[in-house]
Amino acid sequence: MRETLNYIIAALSLPGSTYLQAQNKETTHFIPDGYSLFKEYTGELNNDGLEDSVLIVKNTKKENVIIDRGEEVDRNRRGIIVLFNKEDHYELVAENLNCFSSENEDGGV
Repeated sequence: MRETLNYIIAALSLPGSTYLQAQNKETTHFIPDGYSLFKEYTGELNNDGLEDSVLIVKNTKKENVIIDRGEEVDRNRRGIIVLFNKEDHYELVAENLNCFSSENEDGGV
């Protein structure tokens, strides 16, 4: 039993292990509770040759979903999370969870 456990631990520790890469390369675990992913963009941001990620997240508060002219309108604000790719994991570089208005808000006159 112990020998089998050692083999499993060794297999998961290998640099090419897809299990470890999947765990370390997830961008969605940077999304805080109470927010959902609105849009994800990828691109090279810091001149290191690796694809970085920008997440646009949206608050999910029920009290910000209102009825306007007979239609349900989601007025939850959106935010941004910037992640740099460090080959085996992502690093949080910037986060502002309230910087964009809802896509359903009027910009005014």
